[in-house]
Amino acid sequence: MEVLSALAHEGRLKIFRYLIQLGVEGATAGTIGNYLSLSASTLSFHLNALKQAELVRSRRDGRTITYTADFKTMNDTMAYLVIY
Repeated sequence: MEVLSALAHEGRLKIFRYLIQLGVEGATAGTIGNYLSLSASTLSFHLNALKQAELVRSRRDGRTITYTADFKTMNDTMAYLVIY
């Protein structure tokens, strides 16, 4: 399961947990990077892996990209872990 593989990395798990805490508002890459003390290139790499696993969504508002946790994928993963 790609989701579990993506979350197996400590940095990606921290990003995902942070975005879950923020809820539907999410945060920009700059805000996430500052909060977790990650360089832009490292953050970009991890956000892409999380997006690939469908754990994170992005939305563009002008020149700003906001990232949010994908709660449907999170809930589906939790159900998979509990049921199977």
